[in-house]
Amino acid sequence: MLNLDKFLSYHSPIQISHELPDDLAPVTPDAEGNVLSRFGDSIWDFRHLKSRHSTYDHLDFTEEGLDLNAETIYHFKLIIYYEIFYSEKIKDVLAFGTIVGKYLKVKYFATLFIKSNISSFLYLKKNGIAKNQVLEKLGVNKEITVGQYYGAMQLINSTGLFFDIEDFGFDDAFMHKVKKLMGQAVKDRKQTILIPNRIYSEFIKSGLDVFEKFNQHSAEIEKYFVNQVYSTLSPMELRSTAHFSRNAKKHGILEFNNAFEITNASSFIVRLIQIQIIGFLLIACFSGMRKSEIQSLGVDCLNTSKIGDREIYTLTAYTAKTSNQGIKRVTWITSELIKPVIDALKVLRIICKEYSDYKNLYTDLSLEDYPLLPNYVHKKLDEIKGSHPIFDYPPLIAEKIDVAINQLIKNIDFRQSDLDELTHFNPLIDWGEEYKLEIGKNWVFRSHQFRRSLVVYGVRSGYIQFPSLKKQLQHLTIDMTTYYGNQAGSAQNLFEEKIVTEFRKENIRYQFVQYEEKVLNNNDLLFGGEGTRIHLSKLTADGPYYLENKKTTYKHFEEGRMAYKKTYLGGCAKIGACDKLGFSYITVCLNCKDAIFDSSSKETMKKTKQAFLQRLQKYEPDSITNKQLQIEINAIDKVLNKVNVIEVEVSDV
Repeated sequence: MLNLDKFLSYHSPIQISHELPDDLAPVTPDAEGNVLSRFGDSIWDFRHLKSRHSTYDHLDFTEEGLDLNAETIYHFKLIIYYEIFYSEKIKDVLAFGTIVGKYLKVKYFATLFIKSNISSFLYLKKNGIAKNQVLEKLGVNKEITVGQYYGAMQLINSTGLFFDIEDFGFDDAFMHKVKKLMGQAVKDRKQTILIPNRIYSEFIKSGLDVFEKFNQHSAEIEKYFVNQVYSTLSPMELRSTAHFSRNAKKHGILEFNNAFEITNASSFIVRLIQIQIIGFLLIACFSGMRKSEIQSLGVDCLNTSKIGDREIYTLTAYTAKTSNQGIKRVTWITSELIKPVIDALKVLRIICKEYSDYKNLYTDLSLEDYPLLPNYVHKKLDEIKGSHPIFDYPPLIAEKIDVAINQLIKNIDFRQSDLDELTHFNPLIDWGEEYKLEIGKNWVFRSHQFRRSLVVYGVRSGYIQFPSLKKQLQHLTIDMTTYYGNQAGSAQNLFEEKIVTEFRKENIRYQFVQYEEKVLNNNDLLFGGEGTRIHLSKLTADGPYYLENKKTTYKHFEEGRMAYKKTYLGGCAKIGACDKLGFSYITVCLNCKDAIFDSSSKETMKKTKQAFLQRLQKYEPDSITNKQLQIEINAIDKVLNKVNVIEVEVSDV
């Protein structure tokens, strides 16, 4: 296992130098920070940048592996070296997958433009036949693919300019042709679909039911493997339903088998794998973690912490998405509901170790080498190829998710009401066509859907209209809003940065959408401190540009110059948290300079006044509560009277 307590220091050059690197120039470090690969090496080892189990952890620059001449290989290495150390990146993150993507595309150009006596990269401007082949290839691809190849071409050209290599790279005319192709290509970059309220709730309910049933029998199931009952089943007990059932009854797991329709030894293991897959998805559901991040969870991943006056549940794992220093330990907020799931997964981890020993696989590893979600090597007889950056035993691959879902999760068929909900969420999308959704078919779950859905529901908790989902996510959305949404707090230092960023971006989008609906597109008379100011601005010929240009408005929200949130009476444009205190927020909101009200606010005020009048009868006239309620009622009357006067004046104009 890697020593993750040590900082993975990346050996970038101390200062920018346009001189060509020598063969001893460091390229990659190992887990201890020592130089692992140098520029002159034929294999560059990137194992410290891996974030998931894979067979690929190096770049091959051998003549045998590439079938390129020595000068081309030298320039190929120079391009990747430039990409690692000098190129400007959109994200300040160095991911091995990104490097591999650039490597493969640069390799494509090097191979296509091959010339026996000179470097391919000095021949890019001269080979017209190869250029036409590039245009033919990219002409049938989507915008995102063309963009990736265009990015590799820019990388090649930038390398030549940086190191001042004459005739290196593509000519401007060809670059222009590829860029034009990119503009003409099909744009197919759909955002991850939002899981509808009802289906999200049914998944949680059914998923937690699965683990409740498992945990009722987990002790007996664990003993069944630890005491080597499973490993000593006779051939008849392995195959025969009747014999296997008698054995299960003898060892106290028959009720579990019946509940999960387990009929033989093989179906027993299959069902355990499916339960593990549901656990994997529930973790994604209650945290927003990516697949590779869930795969990096250890047995002690679940923690409780006191932050402020709240106790929150967190999951600690590793990601390579936030750093160019390899994998990094980070934290995700989760729900207390995940605890029984983690408890069950710990038992399944122990069972996996016993089962691997029974299959005579990974027998040299101890239980400490296993992640929380290890991969059950069931019908295959060989060990899984590749390695994981943290655990010696391979993590769950999560194959056949659909089979596990369809057999264990109920009521997830896509209904007209679900389609109506998605249409209401975004009426500009043809959900059925774009996402191939069919009424009556089961929802196809993928782990990344939970990340998108949790962020949306965390920000737009008012959008959760399905009662059971509101209850299931209540505390989690509060914690996410409190800590992921805290611009000035310590969240950046504690929580996984990417989900914090996604949460805050979604929060900005949601604020803008509400502002657009209730302010920009609202033809009502706006009143209240900020509402009156905006209403008067709309009436002037030279009003603020941000009220006329929505792109500018949105930019103001992004820059933190504007804010909006719904309140009980209407809306509030205050940037940051409310700093007003009062007996109730009615008077406070009514007199606040940031308040924005409209016609719907009038009706709410009238209903609030009636409710206060009814409460007034319950208290003695001289009581503090009675007097305060009367103050609230008077404040409402004052605002309503003022609005009535304004409406009369407007109607007379």
